[in-house]
Amino acid sequence: MKKAAAVLLAICFLLFSAQPALAEQDAPPPSLPEPKTDTSGLGEGVSVSGTVKTADGDVTVTGTSYPEQAKGMLDLMNKEREKAGLAALTLEQNLVQPALLRALELTVEFSHTRPNGAMCFSASGYMRAENMASGGDDYVSIMGSAGIDSSFMGSEEHSSIILSGKYTTAATVCLEWNGTLYWVQLFGNGKYIKR
Repeated sequence: MKKAAAVLLAICFLLFSAQPALAEQDAPPPSLPEPKTDTSGLGEGVSVSGTVKTADGDVTVTGTSYPEQAKGMLDLMNKEREKAGLAALTLEQNLVQPALLRALELTVEFSHTRPNGAMCFSASGYMRAENMASGGDDYVSIMGSAGIDSSFMGSEEHSSIILSGKYTTAATVCLEWNGTLYWVQLFGNGKYIKR
């Protein structure tokens, strides 16, 4: 798959109510081994590995997750929500593994359609919306601000999801693979819907 060198932003604005029923993936959750020391300024990294299901078979992807970057991104999302008079998003534990799986999948195919052909919503019944990006230097640069097109807050579509009152929960991931950072924000409302 083609990988763009510049920051790529995409949006999945499809609401669950408009989605056909989708089966849950049976891929095993990504494993989380011991942390490793990071020297790139992103904080302590954790080596992660997971199976990505594609139309052509399974692919194992190994990368480095940066929990401090993910937490910083969620904190900045909540600062933006506070400025807009919205309640903070709470971390949805049921979206953490799906967010990590989606980040691993983005290394295979950068799309809201999963590598197996299913829509992104099939990653979890708790998921209602997804923001994703690749590139950037850290959570501050990828969150950006209004007017910076290559950031979540600089994109009208992405910022509208971050600032939507429909969502009360979220999970965020920063994954480095092959020298590129992949960023995932999954949003929910705390309710599970079987797909």
